[in-house]
Amino acid sequence: MFVVTPKNSFKGFKFLMIKITKPLLQKAIIAGFFSTLTIGVLTLLTYKSTLGYFLAGSFGSSMVLLFGFPESPFAQPKNVFFGHLLTAALGYFL
Repeated sequence: MFVVTPKNSFKGFKFLMIKITKPLLQKAIIAGFFSTLTIGVLTLLTYKSTLGYFLAGSFGSSMVLLFGFPESPFAQPKNVFFGHLLTAALGYFL
């Protein structure tokens, strides 16, 4: 729940206060753990491979979408897979 009140403003800036509940905190911790684990595995594959192409900047934002907002249309498996496949193919051939 977002709450914006005059007490939260500081010299013209308004801050959004989020009421942290136990389910929201659990979801954030699980998302952070699996994001760290996934990027760690990709980093390990990058250093163990002779090609070293497993770690890319877009994987970080994909992890936020996949684990942080799984109900988002952009976080659906087909969108993530084909999005990375298309951009990788374009980067390889161009």
